[in-house]
Amino acid sequence: MMSTLLARTGSLLRSPDGWGHLLIALFALVAVGNGGVIVSAAGGVGEKAAAGWFIGIIGLVLLGLVGLGFREDLRGGRVSVMSELATTIIAEEEAAGREVEDHFQAELPLHSPRKITHLLLLSAVLLIGWMVAIPWIGFGAATGIFCLLFMRWMSRTSWWTTLITAVAVGAGLAILFKLVGVILPTGALWYLI
Repeated sequence: MMSTLLARTGSLLRSPDGWGHLLIALFALVAVGNGGVIVSAAGGVGEKAAAGWFIGIIGLVLLGLVGLGFREDLRGGRVSVMSELATTIIAEEEAAGREVEDHFQAELPLHSPRKITHLLLLSAVLLIGWMVAIPWIGFGAATGIFCLLFMRWMSRTSWWTTLITAVAVGAGLAILFKLVGVILPTGALWYLI
């Protein structure tokens, strides 16, 4: 039992899926460490400490999600919730007598390991850039730019759709967090201009 689990873990860590888990876990650990440093530097109270708690809690949530995803991959759960949902919708459409081949593509072609590695590295660079940009340009602007670049490089959406979505996500999240009382970095660059 233990040797099978170790063999599956080793196999998963050599695959692009495993690299994705490791990259996200690395970013999550950086967020937890960064949050801890900010909280301890602020003495555990005040606006800066609140920002540190926010970053640290996001890191912990990411670590939990990575753990759940890794566990699911180890168990062999290769069908995602979205795939199950798409299969259910297609079955219902076919049962109703409607043609679905023109509207749904149930089996997407898999990317090559090289393409997956390229996408993972690009995602890692974008995440690092997002984390570096937040203190300088603020949470909303950094998130909007991250969303814009991620959508442009990862999807085939038009520039207008990408731009509108990026502005909506960046501004929407910043407004939502302000409404619930979370203090976000506003960006040191704006004070210099």
